[in-house]
Amino acid sequence: MFGGFSFVFVRESYYQNFMTDSIAITRALISVSDKTGMLAFAASLQHRNIEIVASGGTADFLGGANIATTTVEAVTGFPEILGGRVKTLHPTIHGGILAQCDDANDARDLAKHNIKKFDLVVVNLYPFAAALEKKLPDKKMIEEIDIGGVALLRAAAKNFSSVAVVSDPTDYPSVMAEVAKNNGLLSLATRKKLAAKAFRHVADYDKLIADWFAGDDIASNKQMADVAKNFPQAAQDLRYGENPHQTARFLTDKKFGLGAMTQWQGKDLSYNNYLDLDAALRLLTTTTPLHQPTAVIIKHTDPCGVAVAGDIAIAFKKAFAADPVSAFGGIIGFNRAVDDSLAQTIINLRLFIEIIIAPDFSNGAKKILAARKDLRLLSLHPMPSNFGGDKRYRSIMGGLLQQDSNDKIINRDDCQVMVGDAPTIQEWQDMMLAMMVAKEMRSNAIAVVAGGVTVGLGGGATSRVMACEKAVSDLLKKKHLLEKNLSVVAASDGFLPFADNIDIFAKGGIKAIIEPGGSVRDKEVIAACKKNNITLVFSHDRHFHH
Repeated sequence: MFGGFSFVFVRESYYQNFMTDSIAITRALISVSDKTGMLAFAASLQHRNIEIVASGGTADFLGGANIATTTVEAVTGFPEILGGRVKTLHPTIHGGILAQCDDANDARDLAKHNIKKFDLVVVNLYPFAAALEKKLPDKKMIEEIDIGGVALLRAAAKNFSSVAVVSDPTDYPSVMAEVAKNNGLLSLATRKKLAAKAFRHVADYDKLIADWFAGDDIASNKQMADVAKNFPQAAQDLRYGENPHQTARFLTDKKFGLGAMTQWQGKDLSYNNYLDLDAALRLLTTTTPLHQPTAVIIKHTDPCGVAVAGDIAIAFKKAFAADPVSAFGGIIGFNRAVDDSLAQTIINLRLFIEIIIAPDFSNGAKKILAARKDLRLLSLHPMPSNFGGDKRYRSIMGGLLQQDSNDKIINRDDCQVMVGDAPTIQEWQDMMLAMMVAKEMRSNAIAVVAGGVTVGLGGGATSRVMACEKAVSDLLKKKHLLEKNLSVVAASDGFLPFADNIDIFAKGGIKAIIEPGGSVRDKEVIAACKKNNITLVFSHDRHFHH
């Protein structure tokens, strides 16, 4: 359908710190407010004859399940005082945490003061976020500020080279599994990851407290904390946010979507990379009902080429040819595996591309694409067939917005032909694809499709006329590439408010339009379509994407 196409990749050295030193877990300190998963975890420690030292409430909890513990009081020789405000803040506790395994002076200090080393510290903090939700009086809120727990976490995390720190109950199973698999040992790589998580947990906890003291919007903070609970594992700190002066993180439960993907090569992903990948996955997910090989090219979260075909390589060539200029520096998404031939096609194009994401890559494809060392290769199998949840969240100043996911399937049975004959099978398929693409573009959005590929896109416009003009302008630049007698169709994410939109489409030679309908001037739009011999279909569903 199109002649000539070209392609893309990315650059930068990447850092990996391979850590292999392991420590034996023989003695653990446990002090937790949240007892979730603790009995199974402590039982696994007891099964391995690991000594457990526990603070008062935790010791009582474990003792009730017949898990033997030594109390903190027995270790320190000093009772809890000040109503429990002081219990673990003692040299025999912190000395046992902060001593370094390979430091002879530390070893002499421990021996001199009869202090035993801790290898594992398991702590979570007083539930300050829950107290915020209950809107407790200030005096009670103050008592929900953890001191000893924070000190334990920071000490253990600082000394991760000699101590493992666990601050999140969701990490219990993986820690237990590694200790069991390695005959009581825990790797340095795992300890460093856990330490980062502990510092992050403390930072988030302190921010909640600081915001409360400052009188900031507690409801907003609590909402953010609740959403974060759904993504308990901080997969990685990103280099920066949308701009270098902004910090950023990617939080995920690692079970779905971008959290579950595997990276085969290339540097770490950036904040903007994740946004572009989300846009690519949303488009691939949206087009799942078409049941065809699909290629999408994304630039700055907007599609610049989308195509479906009987073969993934053909779909890619069409998608790329739709806008090879904008594709420079973008990312490519496939809903089929990348084989050797497609990989070689990509290499031959010698065009800068940031990322390729696909369900899989053949071994040969990985070797071929390795020639572009900075190109990121990401696999995600299976590709999502839905948006991964019935709710979508978005942060705004002062709180969060929540809405249902826009996962409504666009299909022929929901549509109503208002003007002209029933579209042909190809026209129906192209209209469905056009609406699916418009649905994922920024409103106001117009998508023009011919033969299973986007040939004109106008998104993020401040008026529907501007969106139409942009899409038709794109189309006219490519019209000489279209096959003869191929109908061109257009989709609008919202209703067409005036007949002037139809006049613009007519100038582009568009033969069929699909739009939601519902304008007070629908009759004028219908009349304009009749005048210009354009088929008009109402989908009856708006698909704004702000």
